[in-house]
Amino acid sequence: MEKSRLNTCPIDDKYWEVLEEYSYETSKGLVVVPKGFRTDYASVPKIFRNIINTYGKHGRAAVVHDWLYSSQCKIDVTRAEADKIFLEIMVEWNVKKYKRILTISSKKSPISISGRWIAFFLFFIRYYGILKMIKDKNKGVDIMKTKIIKRAYKFRIYPTLEQISFFAKSFGCVRKVHNLMLDDRKKAYEEYKSTGIKTKYPTPAKYKEEYPYLKEVDSLALANAQLNLEKAYKNFLKNKDFGFPKYKCKSNPVQSYTTNNQNTIYIKDGYIKLPKLKSLVKIKLHRKIKGIIKSVTISKNSINHYFASILCEEEIEELAKTNKNIGIDLGIKEFATMSDCTKVENLKLSKEYEKKLKREQRKLSRRCKLAKDSDKKLSDSKNYQKQKKKVAKIHNKIRNKRKDFINKLSTKIINNHDIICIEDLNIKGMLKNHKLAKSISDVSWSEFVRQLEYKANWYGRKIVKVATFYPSSKTCSSCGNIKETLKLSERIYHCECCGLEIDRDYNASINILRKGLEILKEEKVS
Repeated sequence: MEKSRLNTCPIDDKYWEVLEEYSYETSKGLVVVPKGFRTDYASVPKIFRNIINTYGKHGRAAVVHDWLYSSQCKIDVTRAEADKIFLEIMVEWNVKKYKRILTISSKKSPISISGRWIAFFLFFIRYYGILKMIKDKNKGVDIMKTKIIKRAYKFRIYPTLEQISFFAKSFGCVRKVHNLMLDDRKKAYEEYKSTGIKTKYPTPAKYKEEYPYLKEVDSLALANAQLNLEKAYKNFLKNKDFGFPKYKCKSNPVQSYTTNNQNTIYIKDGYIKLPKLKSLVKIKLHRKIKGIIKSVTISKNSINHYFASILCEEEIEELAKTNKNIGIDLGIKEFATMSDCTKVENLKLSKEYEKKLKREQRKLSRRCKLAKDSDKKLSDSKNYQKQKKKVAKIHNKIRNKRKDFINKLSTKIINNHDIICIEDLNIKGMLKNHKLAKSISDVSWSEFVRQLEYKANWYGRKIVKVATFYPSSKTCSSCGNIKETLKLSERIYHCECCGLEIDRDYNASINILRKGLEILKEEKVS
């Protein structure tokens, strides 16, 4: 596992210099590549660098391998063991099989230069072929691009009572600093409006003298609270639609704080180490973490479950071209109707859990009334708190199901299409229709579009948004005739000009795709 980020600088056309000490945990123990070490990464002949670069995901393995081969290295490792470690690291970073074969053959010293060339050539003929090397238009090699992204992994954690107490203290201190700083900004904003004079805002360190208990928690958590508030405040100044930042409430069941990794966070044997905590916290790792840990957000939800959201910096490879484009029409009855005749049914989660939710919410209201009638605080009423947890569990189940559905659908669409055309919906305006507001909120179109956008950015796909008022449903996909009126109850589109009869949503998806491709052409011309 990578312990620090690899930072190198090219010296000439062959060698790179390691600028910072690089450490990697291998099966043979910790390997530390010193600052100033020179590497040639993977010794790939120039003619084949269109297929595989000298550096990339496999670069980490190459640097470690070069160091283990070096005479400067004092680790007792044979060349065969070094080659095994080389392969092991590439597997860990999901380097493709053909790249592993090419790089391992290029690094092994027993293979002569001529033999290496033959190995490369044979592999090229076997897996790529000459025809795949040539493109239709520019006769160039289709190179897969790599990029560094930040990805968050969310895991359930199981803290002890002592750790829960620490988390509660951290949540409270972050909330306190946020509210104090917001108070100062509010006063400064009022002063700025009247006098036009800007004032400097204090840092969390200022409040530690007045509130000594702030020293007991992670200082980075307090610093992040300041950064988050600054971001919210700047957004408000740029655009008043964001609204003025709000105070954090103690009674809010959802609480969180964020801390940064300064070689203080690591995962080992199903446990995670966090700053300011002497003991390790149990974590359920349902998937493998890739890249370098940058920060961790500890959160508690409404049913008192604790989570660790681990933000990692990792290198990913763009997906291969599919030469497929798609238009998507979002709806209520069908969540999505696509231009390839695919329909995705809506989960209708609110209807599924409606009866159960109503029943439990009525119980909650009754227990709330009983507590108030007996002059009890709601926090002291055990029956109320039990029932509140039951309601929260149902909401949590609905939320998780919806999230899972949207994640899987967006990933599938991104994997199988190069260009995705979608409507730029005015959801805020649509929610004003009180007859459909509940159904629109339930389908969560905004979250679906958000996931499509960031996944497209990661994997080299293109999202095209068609204007809100484009009449996709009223336009005939065959002849282009536009109807003046089209009722929502009319589910089959009848064209008066060409006689086309087609499903309304399918017709809209074809028009969205066509319009999206037109927008792309206009952008390329301009």
